[in-house]
Amino acid sequence: MHHDESEPPAGEHHILELTEPSYMEKFTCWGGSCPDTCCQRWDIVLDAATCERYAHSRDTGFRHDTAKAIEHRQEAGQELAVIRLGRGQRCPFLRNDGWCLIQRRTSEFYLSEVCRTYPRVIHIWKDTEAERALCLSCIAAAHLILGRDEPICLRKRELDEAEWAGLRIAGRGQQPLPWSPFLRQQLVEVLQHRLLPLRQRLFLADQLFWQAGHLSGHHAAKHFAELAATWHAKWEDGRPQLPEAPSAAGQLEQLQCLVLHRLESQQLRPEFQQRLKALAVSWHFAAGQRPSLAMARQYSEGRELYAMEVRPSYGMFWENFLVNGVFKDLFLLADEAAFYAGWFRLLVQMAFLRLLLLTKALDSGSLPPRDEAVWLAHLVGQEVGHDALYLEQMRRHLAAGGDESAAVQVFCRQMI
Repeated sequence: MHHDESEPPAGEHHILELTEPSYMEKFTCWGGSCPDTCCQRWDIVLDAATCERYAHSRDTGFRHDTAKAIEHRQEAGQELAVIRLGRGQRCPFLRNDGWCLIQRRTSEFYLSEVCRTYPRVIHIWKDTEAERALCLSCIAAAHLILGRDEPICLRKRELDEAEWAGLRIAGRGQQPLPWSPFLRQQLVEVLQHRLLPLRQRLFLADQLFWQAGHLSGHHAAKHFAELAATWHAKWEDGRPQLPEAPSAAGQLEQLQCLVLHRLESQQLRPEFQQRLKALAVSWHFAAGQRPSLAMARQYSEGRELYAMEVRPSYGMFWENFLVNGVFKDLFLLADEAAFYAGWFRLLVQMAFLRLLLLTKALDSGSLPPRDEAVWLAHLVGQEVGHDALYLEQMRRHLAAGGDESAAVQVFCRQMI
């Protein structure tokens, strides 16, 4: 049975300049063949417009089914409408073939903003510029981005805003700092500068980020242009010197903090929780105790093994992981105090993923297949990258009452 109200309402049309990775045109949902559907174990939030459509549908049966499935909650002083999950933490509208009953009975337009948009992340700035990318928390997106040896290329084209009717849009009303797009462009160039080893690229990107992030005042855009020119001169003069690798003991201590704090969550999916518990056992992580010198030596040896064997075996995996994270999440906003939140999020996810892969290689004596690395990146995206509260708590924990910006900068340096 189909509704006769199947099309979005007509509205004003605006032409936007869209920037997106070239992989976007190749993305398709795996649907019924997806091994980890996004219609299970996730809170499915309904926007107000979707609730209105369901409540006023002329299909009595559909109206009854959706009303029964919607639950209203109070979170952070706001009322949220979410789908009440059923047995196995599944959405009640998810059919056994992996497809959505709402979309089948009506049209894609009747899905909520979240369901229609995910795994796409869409921003519109100043009502004229749009950006779009994919989340690695979707396994299909992770395979598309990390499973191939093709670099991420960004492209621009014009887009009619009407194409995005009913999608979840971020960024409207926010003002990026004038040099924010140019910073991301420079960071992508650094991370794709393949004449340099990956660790060196990441170190340079970190230096550039913190220097640019601290710019302020009326002449900040001019100072950023001068900074970018200085960086290009560095590359032309030859390979910049890398600092010494961070101490294994210090790095392992920070990783212990990340892992044990993440394990405190009762909401982790079982597979990720089990992997973190096994990892904590392997490294003898214990609350209130620093990792032993023996563990630090083992970690130092493992880090060398990882750099020589694990990382090179994955081709473009790490470069694309970092570049996608920079483009998707790194925005310096005029009204956001924690300008480093996006960079911190990316490096925390990198730290989790690298430790999971390194531990697997040491415990099994063999390199994890690349497909497993992609799967782990997808899990880390779900259980770390999507948890803004955890990341905020970790920033505060690192600062421990001191300057958060300085503490996060030290952490980022240690993780590289």
